[in-house]
Amino acid sequence: HKPKPLTRTSRPEPGHLLLIRGTVYNYPSKRPLPCATLDVWQASPDATYDYVERDGVFRPYLTYIGQLNDHSTAKEYAYRTRVLTDNAGQFEYYTVIPPPYYDSEDGTWRCPHIHHFIQADGCMSVVTQIMFPDMPKNEVDNHIRKDLIVQLTLREEKINNTEQFYWEANPVFVLVESTEAKSKL
Repeated sequence: HKPKPLTRTSRPEPGHLLLIRGTVYNYPSKRPLPCATLDVWQASPDATYDYVERDGVFRPYLTYIGQLNDHSTAKEYAYRTRVLTDNAGQFEYYTVIPPPYYDSEDGTWRCPHIHHFIQADGCMSVVTQIMFPDMPKNEVDNHIRKDLIVQLTLREEKINNTEQFYWEANPVFVLVESTEAKSKL
């Protein structure tokens, strides 16, 4: 899929080009975390996930507690990526703003969101989502929380003498130090 075109006067909407440029910090030191790994996944523009059960048997999501990010595989690795933070704890990747979709497992609508599974040596891992303001279905998504909403800023670049517009979001993730994780190093 190609991103939807956008202009200087566009409002953010699903399908627009999106740059995620964020930072991962350590708590309690509040220092940036170099070499943190972020596994990222989201719905495609047609509101599906590239997801297959390893054994082909469907299981409700709640049976996966304690097995996060190890219960499925991707066919094409579409709308998924893995990124590492640099020495300043920063990362970036391009995607598109995902669409809302109806979740038949729990009978609710989901607003546009992007999942992140974040890991770093000596810290507890975290699975979270980022969401965006003023998106379709924000008002009815049971999973939305204000602290997960990341603002969008319209950016412009000249590429081959042509103006290119995209949205940028700057999430901040914090991983808590773990004495248990440190003892395994």
